[in-house]
Amino acid sequence: MEEVLIAYTTLAQTEEASTLVRSLVDQKLVACATLLSAVQSLCPWQGRVETATEMLVMMKTLAGGIQRLSLPELLAVPVVKWLPAYLDWVRDETCPDISRPS
Repeated sequence: MEEVLIAYTTLAQTEEASTLVRSLVDQKLVACATLLSAVQSLCPWQGRVETATEMLVMMKTLAGGIQRLSLPELLAVPVVKWLPAYLDWVRDETCPDISRPS
C-alpha cells in the first residue's frame, strides 16, 4: 500500500501559498494542505544569519507523488500512525496512478 507522507515547504507570500495549494489539490498531487501564516525562518546566507517571515505549507500526499512536487524546499515525513479511514481518504484524493489499486 502506498505510504502516506506529510510534506512541508515554506513560501514568502500568502497568495503564492494559496495558489500553489489550489493547483496541487486540483492536480490531485496532494489530498489537502494546511497553511500556517507568519512563521519565522532563520538560516545562514552569504556569511550572516538571515531572518524571514514566511508561510508554512503542510501537505498530505503519497510517497509516489512526492517526486512530482516541484518545489525549491521540500521536507517529507512518513505517517507512522493515523486513523485508517483518514489514510484511505488521502490515498483516494491523490492521483489514481500513484494511489492504491481500486
